[in-house]
Amino acid sequence: MSSSATASSRGIGATTTIGHRVLPVIPPNYFGIAFGLAGLSELWVYATPIWGFSDVIARVMELVAAVIWLVLLLLYLSKGAKRLVDDWRSQLFSPFIALAAIVPTLLAGGLCDVDLPVGRVFVIVTSSITIAIGGWLTGQWILNEIEDESIHPGYLLPTATGGLVGSFAAAEAHVPLLAEAWFGIGIFCYVLTGSVILNRLFLRSRLIPGLTPIIALEVGPPAVAGVAYHAIHPGPVDTFGAALAGFSILMILVQLRLIPMYRRLSFSPGFWSFTFPTAAVALYAVEWLQIGNPGALVAFTAIVVGIATAIIGAVAARSLLAISRHQFFPPAAPPSMQTQR
Repeated sequence: MSSSATASSRGIGATTTIGHRVLPVIPPNYFGIAFGLAGLSELWVYATPIWGFSDVIARVMELVAAVIWLVLLLLYLSKGAKRLVDDWRSQLFSPFIALAAIVPTLLAGGLCDVDLPVGRVFVIVTSSITIAIGGWLTGQWILNEIEDESIHPGYLLPTATGGLVGSFAAAEAHVPLLAEAWFGIGIFCYVLTGSVILNRLFLRSRLIPGLTPIIALEVGPPAVAGVAYHAIHPGPVDTFGAALAGFSILMILVQLRLIPMYRRLSFSPGFWSFTFPTAAVALYAVEWLQIGNPGALVAFTAIVVGIATAIIGAVAARSLLAISRHQFFPPAAPPSMQTQR
């Protein structure tokens, strides 16, 4: 979820030396890697009971996502206070900071199935941190004059996506009042912030190629909202639940229309922007399959989960190839620039 050209222009392509090791300095949008893997793990957690299998594979996937999140967190914090403050002030990268709290919130929801009391504590703490980050950044964006070119769908993450993920996790933690509160934040912020983003996408110049995959984040909130709403209000689908499904279908169609544009892009870490929305849509689809209860529920679920896993797996495989070629992390800054820092 980053652009090498944009990163270099902002001076974030650098390295941090710890002892005899040189670590890459990553921007906060790299947390999207753990976000996509966490979404995939939750999809498998949800689908496994339908197949009647053990949830061992799903729990291992959760563990992998948690380890990668922790590694990314340590890498991110290693770049020093000055660069961290710069990210908070950045109009381009500040929205992605919320991912550092959204990922553990999503994983904590899955932890509730294993240990409810511990998972509930993590859900309450991490989701509250997410909302706090969203509130702070929203105030910051009001105070500062944001350039049109800096606005992108990533602005949905701190409040809309963060609130809805927190709502789903709180429902899994059996904290209904908190789930409804976070749902309200997520829905209202999606309507308000989403309208600003669509205005920018409709009426302003296109996003630069490195940021173009972020448009995929538009489909995440309605899908997560549908999953969260059904978790809060189980049972027959009501009018609002059907409306969320209808809007999700519309946003999926929008993404299908954008495929020709996506196909022209060169691979970058920004392709991880496709992963969580893919997992969220698949999870929502599996939920609707359960509601409809078709005769071939197991087969249809396997197809949906298989497609989502293949897409996310392809991004992961391409990322590993880029890492092996030293093309994945931001390039190191010139020595003179590092000396100035």
